[in-house]
Amino acid sequence: MRFHLPIILGLTTTAVFSTQLAVQAETATYQVESGVTSLSIDASALEVLESLGLSFNSANNTVTPASGFDFGFDILPRSSTFLGTDFTFNYDDATSVLSPLSGTIEHVGSLLFDVDTEQLTLFSPLEIGNFSIGFDNGFSIRDTFTTGLPLFDLVVNANPVLEDNKDLQVANVDVLLSQEFADLLTNYEGSELSEQLAGTVVGQAQISANVSKVPEPGSVVAVLVAASSALAFRRRQKAV
Repeated sequence: MRFHLPIILGLTTTAVFSTQLAVQAETATYQVESGVTSLSIDASALEVLESLGLSFNSANNTVTPASGFDFGFDILPRSSTFLGTDFTFNYDDATSVLSPLSGTIEHVGSLLFDVDTEQLTLFSPLEIGNFSIGFDNGFSIRDTFTTGLPLFDLVVNANPVLEDNKDLQVANVDVLLSQEFADLLTNYEGSELSEQLAGTVVGQAQISANVSKVPEPGSVVAVLVAASSALAFRRRQKAV
């Protein structure tokens, strides 16, 4: 029995490519395109902030949040002309584990607080917002409007859910007061109160994002190699 070399090589290429697809089917890379991050602040946390000199005033440029939340912040789309979202991540379908890769999730919208200037060395009102969610040994929310500080740390208590490779929901997220915000609220005096405040749960958050799959460089190369090989074989057959 004779086997034509082009057929054997073609089958080998197909087998290798199919194996690659099987591996990639479980874990894929995605990028956030748009969506809304919803936030709620506990009443008890607002009371603590007020006792420290910050009283909530109002929200500015926010959108409708998810059910059960107080504020919604639009996720800025990717952009080449201004600061936009460029967050990418791996998602494992088998385990529902999300692994951050790079970038941040940028938002528009802010919260205003009246400041008791006798307690805090801050201008009144204090406006924080245009939040940036990033990952550095954990997720955090950075204020890019006024302070430039990571004001809140995020603790994700449940596996994120990705539906149809395009709808991502990160729910059951605790919002904690960061050490930087605690220092700001205690005038950077390095007091025990600052240490006690850091890590306090002040609210909850939920990220509802539209995402798109990022083509794997390896898969693109594999497709090109397979196509080139097939074309070369056809040319050789015609030449014979």
